[in-house]
Parts: sequence; C-alpha cells; structure tokens
Amino acid sequence: MSVMLLPVGKSLYAAAGMFWSMFWALVLGFGLSGVIIAFVPKRRFIRLLGKPGPKELGLAISLGVVSSSCSYAAAAMSRNLFKKGAHIIPALAFLLASTNLVIELSAVLWIMLGWQFVAAEFLGGIILVFLMAVLMRLFAPLDAFEIKQREYAERSEDQEVLSDPRTLDGWRAVARAFLVEWQMLWKDIALGVVIAGVLMVLVPDHFWQSLFLQDTGTSAGGINVFQLVENAMLGPIVSVLSFVCSVGNIPLAAVLFHGGISFGGAISFIYADLIIIPLILIYRKDYGWRLALWITGIFYASMVGAGIIVDLLFHALDWIPARHVMGEMEGMHLFEINYTFWLNLAFLGVAVLLVWLAKSGPESGSTSKECCHEK
Repeated sequence: MSVMLLPVGKSLYAAAGMFWSMFWALVLGFGLSGVIIAFVPKRRFIRLLGKPGPKELGLAISLGVVSSSCSYAAAAMSRNLFKKGAHIIPALAFLLASTNLVIELSAVLWIMLGWQFVAAEFLGGIILVFLMAVLMRLFAPLDAFEIKQREYAERSEDQEVLSDPRTLDGWRAVARAFLVEWQMLWKDIALGVVIAGVLMVLVPDHFWQSLFLQDTGTSAGGINVFQLVENAMLGPIVSVLSFVCSVGNIPLAAVLFHGGISFGGAISFIYADLIIIPLILIYRKDYGWRLALWITGIFYASMVGAGIIVDLLFHALDWIPARHVMGEMEGMHLFEINYTFWLNLAFLGVAVLLVWLAKSGPESGSTSKECCHEK
C-alpha cells in the first residue's frame, strides 16, 4: 500500500503545484471576464452577423473575445447567435474566439508555457477562424444550416440588461459573473491538473516521444515535415480522448509539450477542447448528427492547419520555446515565499471579496448568467 501511495502523493503534489502556479492568473482572468460580461454591450452585435463576410467575422471574433467563457457555455451562446439570425460561419467564429482568444487562457499559458504560447494562441486563433470560414464555404452544406436556422427562428428578442459600473449593484453583477465562471470551470480545471499531475509522475518522457513522431530524417529548412504534420494531427485526438476543455487542458498541454509533442502539435491540442466528445453530443443536439459531424470535421481540419502554420511561422522567427524535464518544471517548486506566493495571497483576497459580493444584496445581478451563459 505504501508503495502505491508514493506515486499518488507525488501526482497530487504535482497537480497542487500546477494549480498554485496559476491561481492568481485564474482570478485575474475570471475577474476581467466578469467586468466585460457586466459592462460591455453585446446584443447590438448580433444583428450584424447575418452574412459570412470578413466584416462579420471580425465582429464575431470581437464579440467572442468580450464573451470569454468555458467551452460548454460558449457552445450555448454560439447556438443562440445562430437562432437569432447570425450566419453559421460567424456563429462558429464566435465559438472559436470565445474559447481561445480569452484573458484567463492567455494568463495561464504565460505562467505554464511562456509568452511564445500566448502569442501563438492569439495569432493561431485568428488563423483558426480564417481556415474554418474557408472550409465551411468550400465544403459545408450551408443550405442545410439555413434550413435548421429557419426551424429555430424566433419572433422575439430578449432585452440585454447591462450594469452600471458606478453602482455597488454593478459590481455585484461583475462578482456574480466571476462566480458563474468558477462554477462552470472548476471541475475542468481540477480534472486537468489532476490528470496532468498523474501523467507527469507516472508517464515517462519516452512514452510521449514514442507516441509523437520525433525524427524521421526528412526535413525542409531545418523542420521535420512528417513530425510537424503527424504531431498536429495527433494532438487534437489526444485532446478528444482527455475529455478536458477550456483552461483545464493547459496543464495537459504542458505535459505533452515538455514530453515531446511539437510546438504546433501542442497548439492544435489546446484548440481541440471544442471537439471533445461531450461537446460533439451538444452539437448533435443543436444541429443534428449530420451537421454536427460537419462542424466537428471542419474544426479538426482547421485546428490541424492552424497548428502547422503557427509552427512554421514560429520556427522562421526562432520563437519556439525550450523544453524542460517535467520533474523540474517551475510549477513543482512554487510552495515557497516568492512573487507567486504574494500574488496568490492578494488575489485570494480579491476572490473572497467577489464571492462575498456575489452572494450579498438583491438578486438583480443574476442577469449576467442569463444573458451571457445561457444553456
């Protein structure tokens, strides 16, 4: 029994270390997300998304950025945009942006993997949306989506209620949005760090190096082409099998990258939180099996393509970050008095204050959940 407890304890310690390293970033990201949800008007954008042009895609991306959320809530919001008249392509662009071009994701990426991953996630997110739009136009049965939209047609439009940042009730709305984000994401975050901790301790690097192609002897300009393509294709498949979405898959991406997956493969893995099996079932419920499979297939192809393009670009710029041995990752050595300790202490106070605000006063602030996280 004691022999079994040793790796279990190490795995839990590793998971706790990763969560400790990103706690303050999560509070900061969810807090800023709450501010945007409570104070930034979004309803007016919906009426401008009826076509699949570049302008509409730009607006969809902007709306997605200010509506940052977990994958499940983002899927529900994307569906509601579609129901209210948005073309399927901008609706899906919103879905991709609201889960990839978000503050909390960038903060955690910076902490766990470095600024290069933040830059790649943002740039690759734009490429991802562009590839999705092109593939949807070329291959998807857009007429079938229009038929589905007519079936969804609604005569009335809900009134968006925004909060006033000059009032206490306005900040209670921010706090409630912050609490909603935590309630939706804590399970995925916990699952992600626990799985990552187990993989870090129990799975040796040579396993990942055998799973992901390392060196075939075929290169172009110093880049192993077969490795680049194979890793980018395999990364999303591993993500699908992990069942972890949103910020929760960043610790797993760190394990994979430091274990041997290519830079582009890690990026495509991070994008693939939108094609995990539970979300595919949601797409099936919203659009039917045929259209759900089209969405999933086009998302997968776009994620692979974006990972490859970002990898090539960052190789050309010499921006590929260095790998580290997993057992020596910074997240394993942060239980000490340093800047992370003080940041976590400060943001713990912020979190406690926001939770207190969310649970105090009248229930008028519940609009944030209803408007922005409808399920």
